Amino acid sequence: MKNIISILFIAISMISCKNDVEVIESFSTIEESTSIKNQSLEESNLNLMTQIENKAMEQPEIYAGIYSQSLEFHDKTLTLESQLKDVKDVIYHLIGDREETSKMSKNVNQVFFTNDTISNTGKKLMNAISNFKTTTGDQLFFYPKAEKMMLEQFTIEPVQNSKGENISYLEYHFKDQPAIATIARLTVIQNNSLETENQFLRELIENPEH
Repeated sequence: MKNIISILFIAISMISCKNDVEVIESFSTIEESTSIKNQSLEESNLNLMTQIENKAMEQPEIYAGIYSQSLEFHDKTLTLESQLKDVKDVIYHLIGDREETSKMSKNVNQVFFTNDTISNTGKKLMNAISNFKTTTGDQLFFYPKAEKMMLEQFTIEPVQNSKGENISYLEYHFKDQPAIATIARLTVIQNNSLETENQFLRELIENPEH
């Protein structure tokens, strides 16, 4: 996951040095590779949940509670995934043909901002990230590795830019970026949630009684 984030930032920093085709190819590669990784994580998470379910059937006194926890966390991950998809759908509706370079390099500020204020879609994205972090917080209290991942990857606090100025999370990550960069960023957020869930499930199995 850290490698994906690093690549994403490098690609963003090189936008001004590349032509549109190179930008699209760079971000398309990131988006595609992250999507493939997400599919693998989804399969891994379902397999881990099956393991927990089987253990709950064999030893309900130990594993029944954590099976319920796994279902609850998985539902929150699916909710975030659906919310991220909704934001992507807004972008795709705006840009039209996603196969055209000119479309995928288009600035999509209007999806997240209305003049100088955050748009409804921008607020929905911020709320989705915040709610995911908040609602999973109690579940992660006894699972430090997963909790650490959550705290690091799902903060929407202001961010310091290259000029040393504090700007909003949404402005820092999404303003003045081409559509494909924004789509890739949303896919990375989903990746973060799936990796956090994966770690949580592994810790559940390793430490069912906290």
